[in-house]
Amino acid sequence: MNHFRILLTTAAIACTLSIRAETADTTPVEAISPQEVVEAALYGKTNTMAAALKQGYKPDTRDPENRTALMYAAFHGQTKIIEQLIAAGTDVNLQDATGTTALMFGASGPSTETVQLLLDSGAKINMVDSNEHFTALMWAAAEGQTKNVELLLENGAD
Repeated sequence: MNHFRILLTTAAIACTLSIRAETADTTPVEAISPQEVVEAALYGKTNTMAAALKQGYKPDTRDPENRTALMYAAFHGQTKIIEQLIAAGTDVNLQDATGTTALMFGASGPSTETVQLLLDSGAKINMVDSNEHFTALMWAAAEGQTKNVELLLENGAD
C-alpha cells in the first residue's frame, strides 16, 4: 500500500509541474541549431549560448573540422562565452582536425584576457598542433601578438 501511495503522489506532483509549465508559457521554444551555436561563440551572443546549453547542447560538440564552440570563442576573444562553456564543463584541451587547441586559437588573437582565462581553466600551455607543429607561444609570435607572447612566457611556455 505504501508503494502505491508514493506512486500516486509522484504522479500528482509530475502532473502539477507539467500544468504549471504549460500555463507559465505555452510558446514553443525552437531548438538552437549547431550553426547558431557557432555564431553565438564567434559573436559573443551569450543569451543564445545560454539557451543552447539549457536545451542540452553539449559544450564539446564538434563541427566537421572537429572544432568546438570554445575554439571559435577563443579565436574571437569572446571571454563571456568561454566562461559559459567552461561552467558547462567543456574540455579546454580538445584539439581540432589539425591539432589546434582553444589556447592556440586564443593566443593568435589580441585578447590576453582570453589566454589568461584558458590558462586559469587548465589549458595545457605547451601542446603542439599536428599541422604547423606550433605551440600557443609560436602561434602568438607568428601572429605578432606580443602581449600574448609575454603572458605565455610568464606562465611557463617553452
